[in-house]
This record gives sequence, C-alpha cells and structure tokens, in this order.
Amino acid sequence: MMPLMTERCVLTPLSMKHLPTMVKLYRNAEVREYLGGIRTIEEVKEQMENMLMNLSSSYWIVSDKYTHHHLGFIALTPPPL
Repeated sequence: MMPLMTERCVLTPLSMKHLPTMVKLYRNAEVREYLGGIRTIEEVKEQMENMLMNLSSSYWIVSDKYTHHHLGFIALTPPPL
C-alpha cells in the first residue's frame, strides 16, 4: 500500500519496521497518561501484531512531511454497512 500525503503529513501503512516508533509512543508516560499507562516492549510488539492481523481496520504512522518526525498513529475503519 502506498503512503498517503496531505499538505503537512505523510501517512505510511503500519508495519513491523515501525516497532521502534511504536515502542517510543507506548513507553512514553505523558502520551499514555490517559490510555492505560506505559506498556512493556513485549506488549507493544504483541499489540502491533494484533493490529497487523486486524483486517477490519488499517493502521497508519503519521509523520511530518518535511521533518519526517513521527507524530503518532491512526486507525482507519470503514463505517458499518
């Protein structure tokens, strides 16, 4: 799947190559304050594997188009029929 681009962001399909980025997000106490707390590296890896097997949603890493800094990730899920 090709990356999606907006005026300021690039959305790249999530893959296991993004594990270091996801670990940074899931291990950041400020990011995770209201999301169930920080996770172990093994929990992050397991969560990513579950995300990648989920065929009802697609997950994307969001990066700044110019600095390439990872901003976070999103899930795109089609509405129910």
